[in-house]
Amino acid sequence: MERLHCHKPKGPIVHPKKTCVKHICHPHVVDHIHPSETIYKHHHVYTHKHHYPHHECHTCEVSHQHQQCGYPKCPAPDHHYMKPHGMGHQMPQPMPRRPFFGW
Repeated sequence: MERLHCHKPKGPIVHPKKTCVKHICHPHVVDHIHPSETIYKHHHVYTHKHHYPHHECHTCEVSHQHQQCGYPKCPAPDHHYMKPHGMGHQMPQPMPRRPFFGW
């Protein structure tokens, strides 16, 4: 009979490797500079207001008109009337009437 040979392993059996992945984060800061500016523009607006002050006043003008509504008459001579030399018995005559044109 033939003898069976038992096969005995000759060393360890190595299986395919199992890979474990561990992530290790190394942060790096990269500065990105975005410059900006603010400009303040001051605008001065002048409003020109035109005023027209007006003064009103009242005045009174007065005028006078003189009307002659006759002329004074000489009083009647009384008995003690003395006649100037050269007039005789004449009575003084009233002044002639003239039109009045005002002042």
